[in-house]
Formats: sequence, structure tokens, C-alpha cells
Amino acid sequence: MEWRDQALKSFFKICCGMMLSTILTLASMSVSTVGIALAASPSQKPRLGKVSYDQVIDVNNIAMFVTNQGSFAFDPATGGPGLEFPRGTYGQTAVFAAGPWIAGKVNGEIRVAIAEYSFEYAPGPILPDGTPADPQLDRYRVYKISKGDGMENPDYAQWPVEDGAPVNPDGTPMVLGDQTLWAVYNDADPGIHFNMQTAPLGIEIQQTTFGFNRTGPLGNVVFVKFLIINKGGNTIDSTYVSLWSDPDLGQSDNDLVGCDVETNFGFCYNGSNTDSQYGSSPPAVGYDFFKGPIGDDGVELPMTSFNKYINGRDPQTAEETYNYMKGLDPDGGVADHTDPITGQVKAFMVDGDPVTGAGWLDENPADRRLMLTAGPFTFALGDTQEVVVGIIMGQGQDRLTSITAARVNDAFAQSAFDADFVVFPPPPPPSPPTPPPPPPVGIKDWDIPSGERWYTWANTDWGAEGFGGAMTGDVAHQWFGPTSVPPSRLVNVELRFTSVIEDEGEDQYKPLDLTNPNVSWGYRYLRGAGAPPPAPADQTTTKSPYDWSHYIINTSGPGVYVYQERNPIALSVWDVENNRRLEVGWLENNRPGGLVNGAYGPAWAGEFSNLAASGPREWLFIFDRDYTEPNDDSNLAELSQGLINDNPAPPIMYIIFAARRFADRFPQDGDSFLILANRVNDINPGDFNGDDTINFSDFLLFVVAFGTGSGDAGFDAQMDLNGDGMIDFSDFLIFVDHYGSGTSGSKAALPLPYPYR
Repeated sequence: MEWRDQALKSFFKICCGMMLSTILTLASMSVSTVGIALAASPSQKPRLGKVSYDQVIDVNNIAMFVTNQGSFAFDPATGGPGLEFPRGTYGQTAVFAAGPWIAGKVNGEIRVAIAEYSFEYAPGPILPDGTPADPQLDRYRVYKISKGDGMENPDYAQWPVEDGAPVNPDGTPMVLGDQTLWAVYNDADPGIHFNMQTAPLGIEIQQTTFGFNRTGPLGNVVFVKFLIINKGGNTIDSTYVSLWSDPDLGQSDNDLVGCDVETNFGFCYNGSNTDSQYGSSPPAVGYDFFKGPIGDDGVELPMTSFNKYINGRDPQTAEETYNYMKGLDPDGGVADHTDPITGQVKAFMVDGDPVTGAGWLDENPADRRLMLTAGPFTFALGDTQEVVVGIIMGQGQDRLTSITAARVNDAFAQSAFDADFVVFPPPPPPSPPTPPPPPPVGIKDWDIPSGERWYTWANTDWGAEGFGGAMTGDVAHQWFGPTSVPPSRLVNVELRFTSVIEDEGEDQYKPLDLTNPNVSWGYRYLRGAGAPPPAPADQTTTKSPYDWSHYIINTSGPGVYVYQERNPIALSVWDVENNRRLEVGWLENNRPGGLVNGAYGPAWAGEFSNLAASGPREWLFIFDRDYTEPNDDSNLAELSQGLINDNPAPPIMYIIFAARRFADRFPQDGDSFLILANRVNDINPGDFNGDDTINFSDFLLFVVAFGTGSGDAGFDAQMDLNGDGMIDFSDFLIFVDHYGSGTSGSKAALPLPYPYR
């Protein structure tokens, strides 16, 4: 069998780069071609299926072929690589092939179904009588629909609901993400099991491939959902499901692989910063089990093994395949699975961290294969298993920072998947400018589950005054600049609102129900605390006076925006990644219409900018500190220092600038929304080249800029570690103090710029 894999792949790679460019260019054409004939045993004649050769998911930065034979990221028409990144680069490819491998035992006999360069799956479902459907029928093609499609798209009009294609509650085709491709295939024909020569498992797979039209992390991810059904008439014991891939990251012979066990993440990266396709900045490609199969104990299985091998060591028998999936060598031994550093036998090969250089790392770059596997589980007749995997790309400045970028994208994608993709929609296309230009408009208002909207970022000027927070809004000051909570440490947070008591026809806050668990005691700050109130104390419920002198408690103190007191606020904020409640605060403005009433509430719509000097400045702050009750002063010393001062910046994670709509209600119990963090790869002090290790490669860069000052040619503020405007030995001493420390293990260094889920 070895000759088959090598010969096929050698043939497939001839001229595949130019052919992929042509096929991707023509991908919008709906053409199905009769499949190519592949070798079968003399006693079994394969049934040639009507293979979809030309369908490509191309909604974001990734363009990837999808077939109705199990294989994806492979171009069966040309035998060439099938995943282009970035989309539209015509010739830069990151994956040669990928597909699902499934193996188990039927009455003690190992049976296998695989998809690689040749396939043991055929288009169509398994019929009620247990026989495979006719794979020649056009109805078993790959269907492709996008948001906004209607009956003019034949795939939308002919959406195969009866075969299992997903639909909305009203029966219309369901688009997952912004683009969805769907196909059904099975392994029930004995004549197509020519790879490992086993009897069929009798499984049907309904595959949904989808992606999001986004910039940022989700723009670099393709999701693949497998609904696997046992229709073979037998219970399959000790079943394993693998995501197999031949990455070929650009140049095929210089790949290395690795895995992050805790995050179910396998990845491929270049062995050097020299690649015939990608040059000095090769990307990394990752693979993830976003959802694994359910084990016999009813608990979802994670990745249970990670295996790698090179071209020429492909499994030749069902037993070798099964051993690979179990996390063993092909002969069932453990020699290749023994950590050379610790001597420990591991199911997860090369589980170290190439970015920090720690642990068991892959060596000797070559043409790699990799397998992420989950199992074992018992697959009874009629049972279904849903497995969701992802292909994740990461692009950094070099081969190692690309791993970090892929990890960041993977963590975000997993968070979005766990939240059922409750993420903000992409921004609308820009409108043609019209004179005079309109005032700036904020990010976007969001929908409360009931359909009513009561908050918006409308009428926001984005002029925040240099807070040390990760999200202050002013590009000239704090967008991903020096912050107390750097972007790499942002977490996904959820705001949970409480009901505000109101009388019909009134538009002001009334007392909160302090027994409500989502009422928070927030830290209140005041702008202009030292000035007298601009209007007499008027405790009416009209909004224009709303300036109550008795809410000015501290007229001076640390910080420009002086801390006043802790007051109840109608929401709680939760770090949903770590299940912890966070401290909150808000700012009031001692100006006419400033709403100095001791309660947080968005600005009045259309009357005041929430950032202009005359505006309410009802800014909400989310702090990176565990929440405390009002009788707990453990955070008071830090958070009572006020805002904007010479002391260390308060631990601001997010600032929300909000306005109010006239006709909308106050919040109610059950209202909530998520803020999803878009983590970026910031560079740690002293790590000038961003490889997460401080060593002589950084030192050489330092020497190049030594002696330059702010404004000089060659001055690099990143190397000015002490911020004195000059690159000199005072920075060098700091460098020496950090030398040799990987950023994940050194007390002097910052944490890695991605949190593991």
C-alpha cells in the first residue's frame, strides 16, 4: 500500500499550484464532474460517485475545497492542495488534504473508513434498507448557500431537507455563519474500501461546513460539523474519530507539528522562516475539536491522542490505522510516543511549546501528516454523534508568532462556539460621503432578547481622555497603547441587567431592589468635583436640573476624576471565561445636564454627546478585579484613587460610552449581552522580535538602534524600555535582567498573549 500513497501524492503535486489558482477562480461556477476511477481489488468494483469537484467555502480569509466524499482542503480535480490562505493570493496554500477517519470494532474485527487522497466514502445517504443511495444522483452534490440567498440560488431552492440538511423553524434553509456548504456521504459500499480493505462500518455522515464574513479571529477559521449516524446494522465497539490532515504549509518538505493538549489543538508550523511560497513570514495552521463525541459515560470526549508521521510512513493496514488513532506507534509500540526529555510514554506526541522552546518539540522538518483523535466510545445501531472541528489559520511576523496568532484565533473561535456564536455582526459597507459629513456614530446598538433596544453607542465622539484601559476609544491615545489591562488579557464578559422600577410615563430612575443578586455596588467618580453645582439643588424628577449638590461628596482627592462613594447600579458584570464577577464603576459630570444623581444611566438621546464637555459623561467602567460587597474594602484603596492620575492606572478592562433612546424602556431582569474580546498579539518588554523569548536575536536589534533618541531615524519606541526617549544602556540593563527568560515562565516577563480555555 505504501507505493499507492507516495505515487498518488507525487502525481497530485505536479503543477498543482497553477491549477489551484484556476479552479479557485472558477469556483463560483456550479459544475459537477464524474469522479476519477481509483484502484480496487479484483473482486470488488467501486461505484463511481458524482463528485462535487468545484465547491469552495470562500466567505473569509480562507478559500477551501469541500467535497461530498469526506475529503476537504483537497482539490480532487487536480490532485493538488485545497486550502488557500490568504484567499485570493493564488498559489499560497497551507493544507494539501484533510478529512474524517473513523475506526471501530464490529464483532472484534477492526473496520475503518478514511478520506485522504482517495476516499472510502461515496455521495449520498444510506437508505432505509441499509444499502447506499445511488452516488450518481445530482441531488447528492455539495450545496452552497450564503446569507441573503433566495430561490434564485439553485442550491437554496433545492435544499435537501429530506436528506438532513439543516433548516430554520420556518422550514427555510439554515445558514450557519455567513456561508454554509452541506453534503451527505456514507461508507456502505464495500467496493470503495480499497485503502485498508475492510468491510464497511455502515456509517452516514452529514457534513456542514460554515464560516463567518469577519475580520479578526473568525475571519481565519472554517468550521466543519459532522453528524455521524450508525446505519450499518451492528454496534461498533471502541470507536475512534480522527481529524486527519496532510498540511503542506506552503513548501511541503519543511513542516513541523505540535499540539496543545488542554485546548484540543493541533498545529503545523514551518521549520524555518524561509518558505518558497510564504517567504520569511510563513503562517501556521491549526486544527481543533470544538466539540468531541460523547463517551460511554455521557461526557463529551476531548482530544485523546495526537499523532504525527511523515510521507512514507502512512498506515498500510486497518490495524496500523487503529493503533495510530489510539495514540500508539503503527505496530502498537510506544517508541515514537516516548517523550525524549522525560521518558514518559504519551498519547500526545510533541506536546511542548515551540514559542517558548519548552517541552517535547518536533524536529527534522519534513512532509508531515497529523491526526487529532477522540475516543473510544460505543456506537450503537441508530446512534448519532455530532463532532465539530475547525481549521484555523494564524499569521504573525514569523513562524513562531504565527503559532501564537493561530492560538489566539482558536481561543476566540472556541469562545464564540461555546456562546452559540452570539457575536456582533460585521460592520456594514461604507457609505459614500455626503456633505456636510455627519457627526461620528458609535459602534452599534444591540438587541435585547425581547426585541426592544434601550442602549446604543449613538452620538459618541470617541474622545476619551487617555485612560489606562484597554478599550478607551481614542485612537491617538489608548487604542491598544500602554494600558493597565493589555489587550492580550481581555476576557469575554457578560452584562446582566436588573429591573428598574418605573411608573408609567416617567423617564427617570427609581430605587433599585437591593435584594436582586444582579445589583452591583459600583464605584462612582465625578468630573469637576471641585466646582459648585451649575444649578441649584433641585430634587424634582425632570431631567434638566438633575444636578444635586448633595451628590458631590469629595471635592478633591487623588485623580482628576475624583472618587465619591459606592452606590448600587442596575447590572452585574461577569468574566464568563473564569466564572468570576467583576467590579464596576461609573463617571458623572458636574456640568449642566450632567445627570449628577448618584445613579448610572446612559445619556439622553439627541441632547448631549456622552463625551463632549457639556454632556452627561455617564461612562461605565469594568475593572479587572473580583467583585466585592459594599462592606468589603479590599479593593477600595486601589479604586478610590480616582481616574487619570500619576498613580498606577486603575485596572480598567473596558469602558462603555452609551446613550439612551427616547422611546425605549428601562432594563429588565433577564436582559444581558456579551462583550467578546478580540485578543491581539502584543509584544513583551525586551522581546523586540516578538518570538516570546528574550535572547541575542533581540540584542542584535537593540544594537542597531542603540544611541538613537525620539525623533531620530532608526529610533524604535519598543526598544526604549524605560520610556526616557533614548535607547541607551539604561534600557540594556533591563534587557540583561530578563535575558534568557521565556515569557511564559519568567517572573519578570508578562504572560503569554493568549488565555487557554
